[in-house]
Amino acid sequence: MPRGLDKLKHIVVLMMENRSFDHMLGELKDVDSRIDGLTGNEFNLDTAGRQVFAEPKAQFQGQLNPDPDHHFAAVDLQIFNGDTAAHRVPTMQGFIKSYFNQRRDVAHSRKIMYTFPPHKLPVLTTLATEFALFNGWFASVPGPTLCNRAFAHYGTSFGHVGMEIWYANQQYKSIYERLLDDGSTAKIYYFDQASSTMEVVNLLQNQPRMFGTYDQFLEDCENGTLPQYSFVEPNYTDHDGDGGTIIASDQHPDHHVGEGERFIASVYNAIRQSPLWENTALL
Repeated sequence: MPRGLDKLKHIVVLMMENRSFDHMLGELKDVDSRIDGLTGNEFNLDTAGRQVFAEPKAQFQGQLNPDPDHHFAAVDLQIFNGDTAAHRVPTMQGFIKSYFNQRRDVAHSRKIMYTFPPHKLPVLTTLATEFALFNGWFASVPGPTLCNRAFAHYGTSFGHVGMEIWYANQQYKSIYERLLDDGSTAKIYYFDQASSTMEVVNLLQNQPRMFGTYDQFLEDCENGTLPQYSFVEPNYTDHDGDGGTIIASDQHPDHHVGEGERFIASVYNAIRQSPLWENTALL
């Protein structure tokens, strides 16, 4: 048994939004060659035929507006560059072409190749270098948010690849229902009412006992009362709160990546300072 696994009693999953491995962590290959990141040779052709290489010029906010298209058809273009042959292979050469379609601006489309240098993401960089980083943890569906979050909750998107707000669910139980039926404990912690809408509409129908707020997550960490399985939702929207404007922390383009860093740190620190630190895994 791997070291420490015999102590494992709690799993906490935090799922952020719509940033790629190379965009966020690809530059870490220079820090640790085991990381399957960027070599400096990666490029796409823009719509003018110019080679555009990946460069560490990403900003926290303001570059990726409009949001890069991540509907199923657009991601297919990004991966296969328009090839529809039966035995096609992924070339990853369609990212600029896809982003150009958003604004029809050649110069702006090149920004899709910008990456974050490690020093700009100190929280993710520290977690990746001091703990463990999965080189090949891919999206379950090469497409948008809801179908991928359905996979996280159910292990399937019920055949959906889009952003339908309601997924027919008659044959599969969620991971939370399965755990509760087995006598185990599980809970989804959402940030606040304005950010509890990402696919969990299915789950909200019959299982109010499965939900808690992010403030409750912090309290449960402090009190050592986390369930055996926890799923933490970031804040998906800029909106008004009791103390003023609440800034989105999900890192979805073009939300502020630094705000997401702060949120990730708050989750980590809540667990780190908890009496459950020795027997909890954060994914």
